[in-house]
Amino acid sequence: MQSTNQKIKNASLNSFLDKNTFEQNDEYAAKLIANTKDETMYNRILDEVQHCKSFTFAVAFIESGILNSLKTVLKDLNVQGRILTSTYLYFNKPQMFRELLSYQMLK
Repeated sequence: MQSTNQKIKNASLNSFLDKNTFEQNDEYAAKLIANTKDETMYNRILDEVQHCKSFTFAVAFIESGILNSLKTVLKDLNVQGRILTSTYLYFNKPQMFRELLSYQMLK
């Protein structure tokens, strides 16, 4: 039986390099998420955090509305995580970084 790390590795290699050589795993496969009427990025994020032990998001910018609604969900679920972002092109306002630092569930 494969370890979780091996499943993730094979799914990544299957998704990005060679579908014929590496084992497919739908749970860990890369997926394109486009905001549509039936599937939004926000709904996918909510679904994923409800089934995780921890998380890491790497994002170019963070909107306060999304952060506020996620904060409630993460607090209720007691999920710890990291949000990686930057000051690149000044998409994030200084207030957003102060707000992120105040959330105890985030590193």
